[in-house]
Amino acid sequence: MPATTTRISQLRQQVEGVRELTQKRMASHATGLQIAASICQWTDEFLNSLNTQALAPYPESTRNALAATSAMIAVGGSGRGDYAPYSDVDLLFLEGRGAPPEFHTVVSQIVRDCWDAGLKLGHSVRTLPDTIKMARQDTQFATSLVDTRCLWGSQDLVQELTHRFQRQVVESRIGSFIEECVSSRAQERAQHGAAVLQLEPDIKRSFGGLRDLHLLRWVGFARHGVSDLNSLKLQGALSQEDVRRLVLAHDYLMSVRINLHLSAGRPQDILTRDEQLRISEERRIPETPGQRSVERFMQEYFQHSLAIAEISSDFVARNRQHPVLRQVANFVMSYRVDNKYRVGLEYLDVIARHRDETCRTLEGALEFYDTAATLGKLPHPQLALEIKAHAANYPRESLSEVAQQTFLKLLKRPGHLEPVLRSMFDTGVLECVLPAMSHVRCLLQFNQYHSYTVDEHTLRAIGACEARLKDPGPIGRAYREVNHKELLHLALLLHDAGKGYEEDHSEVGKRLAEEAAVRLGLPDHQRDIVVFLVHRHLLMATLAFRRDISDPEVLLKFNHEVGSANILRKLFVLTAADIEAVGPGVWNDWKAELLTLFYDRSMVWLSGKSDLFQEPVRVEKNTGLVLNQLPAALKDDPAVLQRLQTAPPHYLIGTRPERIAQDLEIISGRTSDDISIEGHYDSETSTVEYRVITSEAMGVGCFHKLTGVLSAKRMEILNAQICTYPDGIIIDSFRVRDYDHEYAVPEFRLQEVAELMRKALRNEIDVETLFRSRLRFSPNAVQGPVSNLPMRVLVDNESSDRCTVVDIFAHDRSGLLYRISRCLFELDLSVILAKISTHFDQVVDVFYVTDSKGRKIVDGQRLRTIREVLRQHIEQFEETTRDGSLSNG
Repeated sequence: MPATTTRISQLRQQVEGVRELTQKRMASHATGLQIAASICQWTDEFLNSLNTQALAPYPESTRNALAATSAMIAVGGSGRGDYAPYSDVDLLFLEGRGAPPEFHTVVSQIVRDCWDAGLKLGHSVRTLPDTIKMARQDTQFATSLVDTRCLWGSQDLVQELTHRFQRQVVESRIGSFIEECVSSRAQERAQHGAAVLQLEPDIKRSFGGLRDLHLLRWVGFARHGVSDLNSLKLQGALSQEDVRRLVLAHDYLMSVRINLHLSAGRPQDILTRDEQLRISEERRIPETPGQRSVERFMQEYFQHSLAIAEISSDFVARNRQHPVLRQVANFVMSYRVDNKYRVGLEYLDVIARHRDETCRTLEGALEFYDTAATLGKLPHPQLALEIKAHAANYPRESLSEVAQQTFLKLLKRPGHLEPVLRSMFDTGVLECVLPAMSHVRCLLQFNQYHSYTVDEHTLRAIGACEARLKDPGPIGRAYREVNHKELLHLALLLHDAGKGYEEDHSEVGKRLAEEAAVRLGLPDHQRDIVVFLVHRHLLMATLAFRRDISDPEVLLKFNHEVGSANILRKLFVLTAADIEAVGPGVWNDWKAELLTLFYDRSMVWLSGKSDLFQEPVRVEKNTGLVLNQLPAALKDDPAVLQRLQTAPPHYLIGTRPERIAQDLEIISGRTSDDISIEGHYDSETSTVEYRVITSEAMGVGCFHKLTGVLSAKRMEILNAQICTYPDGIIIDSFRVRDYDHEYAVPEFRLQEVAELMRKALRNEIDVETLFRSRLRFSPNAVQGPVSNLPMRVLVDNESSDRCTVVDIFAHDRSGLLYRISRCLFELDLSVILAKISTHFDQVVDVFYVTDSKGRKIVDGQRLRTIREVLRQHIEQFEETTRDGSLSNG
């Protein structure tokens, strides 16, 4: 037993020694492929040494018999030599005819030794017929046999396997084999990332990852009989430039993958934001104005992954169907347009005599793409490559009138615009027309909200926009009514082109839009529309999600700036498309409802059919609905009617009529010192609403006390609504997520929290003590910001006539809302309305406040004091939570 233990320890030391050596090679700046090759060489030697040890107990005759009738074969990633420190070792133990029975005993010993040593095996033990049969049934197993290396045993047996695999599995069904490979890869992409430019890519499996290099090899093996890049180049299947780009990309991705493995101490292929930060710091990539080192690192990463995606996709497209069969199918099913273009089953191509004029001039390429947009086709892969080769020589100084008009005509055509613009971007034609697009290529937005790079986000925004063409809802109706859709689509292309500079991206974008409008020859009034849409593309979302849109002043100022129903319609659609393209789940029903409500109110005013005083009509309508919900005894109660007349507009519009009726019933029956608190769990959203009704006499500092209790009880406050009547009645509503309960929140928990709230309002407990004693155990506390966006406190005295608006942008931390609300209380401010939510790149809390007498703060010095005190409190809170200490609150 001790000897076995010692041997296992020695095996593990050998494996760990190689990983330590790999770490040193990485530190000495060895390339990814060099390190992978060294790991491969050591792994081969280690496996052969295990094999030698497993054979040692047997006589020479048995060892010779085994070597002549069986083999240990590296397959898949091991066959390619694509090793990272914690990669699986993929082996096929092949049993030939007449192999001695000791074969299985030897294999079992090698397998045990590998696992004991800390190597993860992906292995199978098969006969030759079983191997071929399995390869015909299982695509993943079949692709692993494309790259094989004999580590030990009969070379003749391995050659027979290779020969039979190529003839019986691949050559006999080339088309099916390729389609199975493509389908399997498509399923993998769908699971791990179908976009090349997603911000946390799986280096192996996302689109543009190492697996797409593997797919190219598999298809190359099927179509050309070889899988390595140089052999494919020699056969004319890949250009020398493509091979150069693929080798560089392969080396880069392998280097990053090896780094991730070493850092995690286990298999790790996801390039998370934290890892991006770590690697960019390790590599000491210098920052530039407007672009952090991590953004530059990821831009470089995406340039390599994009090269893999583009070249492999083109290669697969060219080789999926046998050229002769493809030509026959296209000849039978295709037709000509304008005696210049040939429309095939999937692609649009140019007939031979017009090919040169189409590819060599920007005007020819734009005319082709306009036709492609009209017909709903993509360019033939070979034609796209030819256009790309010539695009570098297109003139960049200015555009001819033909080029201007053709591009604008193309932008008018929704339905197939996104894929056509993607192809134009891939071939370089789009940045010949709009030079600003070259800057956003692979440009990273390093924050926790965006899911894609700027260029990917931009193209997805175009897709989200044109998808509204058949949308029966209000956004779809607005999009169909937009005149000059080319202006809207142009603004979408440019709306984020100002990112990656030191200055605010909207200001940079404004200048870029002005330059683009002049370059495209737009008349002044159209230029002004595009410039406005780009410069103010965040305006509508900011107001809809961060302001009280029942406030007439907000509507008045917004509509004064927008100026016309035509521009409003474009801004509405652009805003929706922009949000939808941020990432999965960002666009939701709540945002759609708020944005549509804001759009509707603005449109009624701008269209001339009504004016801003439509608001009282809405309030009156909701008041009638509330009265219908009241018990008969309260419907004629003068006090109830008076309360409805004096209710804040945001409360009447933003609360369900039946809930308002319940509130009024509670208020009408309460005594002066009553505190009504209800907790209700919503199973659809997995959230709890706590609703508090009391009076100012009982609820001095009500808002900060309640947020303190909820934070101390480890809850995430998602939304808060505050309603204060002129007579001092307070209705506060909080929607929270309770992290102490994974499923439904039980009744005892609701009662426990309600009782703590009641005690806090009656000053029977000290909220500050409760907060500091319990928050440190919060399981959902944010340990540190991922975003690099700075904390900001803004005081806005223009958006509301009645209140001062305080916008707070900060990294979200458990208890932050309590700290802010307590600070507002200590500043002798009353919170009239709060919007607690996250939008775009930042976590934002918005508070409408007055002084203790209900008046707007107008004194400039006091406004500066409010801003500075809040900023200091939040900075102090961020420092204490970052350090894990709450000693200073």
